[in-house]
Amino acid sequence: MIWIAKAVVQKGISFLPFKTHINQFFQRRGTGAISLDDQHFGWKIGHAQDHLALWQKHFPNLDRSSAKVLELGTGWYPIVPVYFWLHGVNSMDSLDLYPWISAEHCQTTAKKFVEWHSSGQLQPFLGGVDTDRWSKLEQAAKKTMPLESFLSMIGLRTLVGDATSKIAGMHESYEFICSNNTLEHILEAPLIAILKHFKGLLSHGGGSSHFIDLSDHFGHFDRSITAYNFLKFSPLQWRLIDNDIQPQNRLRWVQYLDIFTKLGYRVVEAKVRPGSVDDLRKVKVHSSFAGLSEAELAITHGYVVAC
Repeated sequence: MIWIAKAVVQKGISFLPFKTHINQFFQRRGTGAISLDDQHFGWKIGHAQDHLALWQKHFPNLDRSSAKVLELGTGWYPIVPVYFWLHGVNSMDSLDLYPWISAEHCQTTAKKFVEWHSSGQLQPFLGGVDTDRWSKLEQAAKKTMPLESFLSMIGLRTLVGDATSKIAGMHESYEFICSNNTLEHILEAPLIAILKHFKGLLSHGGGSSHFIDLSDHFGHFDRSITAYNFLKFSPLQWRLIDNDIQPQNRLRWVQYLDIFTKLGYRVVEAKVRPGSVDDLRKVKVHSSFAGLSEAELAITHGYVVAC
């Protein structure tokens, strides 16, 4: 099976020096996994649109122009920060474990915005934007800008390092905190610590919005397995399979909500994609998940808005 081969390769790479650079090389040369295709861009632009809609719905008194935003999980392409900037956000920090972003990736992001706008694909997502900022983005698509110049243009500061220690030393306050399919890559103990720190960083009246992908990510490229394949392994077996390049915590939706609640968050909205119980039944779920119902185990995606 393809997923086993990838798991073995990533596990091996995780023990090597310069592991992130090696993994990036294989992704570029082998799978093309870090290229910005239409599917990935569509997902990210959809998340960005949803974040702002949830912001407006639950925190309408927060002015975008003066709000400070924190994103967990910068990734390769600053799609969400660019979208926020086009819609009036002036100050945004984005935190990631590794410095994935580059000047080339920034230009690629700008090009994809312009390309989708020219084809008419962007309009359903875009709405009203700052025309001056759009003109600047068009110029950025034509010529590669120095990384710091592009980040300065969109009001983005990138923070690199372990999120737990990085956030612990922060004294800023943020009106809005968001993440896009990032929480599932953080093991439970550090995730609890991070969300606890986030609670302390939220300004009075501020809020957070998080999209979470609960599916087995190996199934994203190996269609021979279901979204629930990783649920068949014991905790010990999974620790042996999992890697620190792209870890998966396997937490289920009710467990995420329990973490938010126990940390003192008020969950103001939560919605899930229920998944398929029929597909779940194709997997012999390990007894460590015995306390959860089939419906709870089958949830594949969700978002939570909390303050």
